[in-house]
Amino acid sequence: DGRLTRTGPTGAADEPLLWLAIVSIADGEATANLRAPIVINPRRMTGCQFIRDEVEYPVRYPLGRV
Repeated sequence: DGRLTRTGPTGAADEPLLWLAIVSIADGEATANLRAPIVINPRRMTGCQFIRDEVEYPVRYPLGRV
């Protein structure tokens, strides 16, 4: 019917999840997106981008010059 289904890394509470922060490099400066990490359930081979509303986690957290 054309509708999208949202899937994510669901599973048991004790199941390990892999949390990844996306790192970008621009103009010799590396930043990490801490507000929207990628969460992967390696056992189920599923994942999603977990976008947080809290402003305390920046989209461009400075990591330093590269």
